[in-house]
Amino acid sequence: MREVLWAGLLGAIPSAVVGCLVWKWQRKITRRDEARDKAEAEREAAREEKEKAREELGWEAQYGVKEMCEDSWRWQKMNPNGYGE
Repeated sequence: MREVLWAGLLGAIPSAVVGCLVWKWQRKITRRDEARDKAEAEREAAREEKEKAREELGWEAQYGVKEMCEDSWRWQKMNPNGYGE
């Protein structure tokens, strides 16, 4: 039934509009896939940098993102004017 409805809808819409809709849909899917690939590449780079810091410098983060954000917020609240003079 869905296919019949879709075919009927396509018959009622000018072909240029259908082409535009298809193009936009493909573009949206492509952008989503590109964003996913970019995010994966960034995660891989972050993992590699983490390993490099541990191997070359013997350094490893002691705190997670949550603790770092809390500490940054605490410092900002206690120093509203920054470092001052």
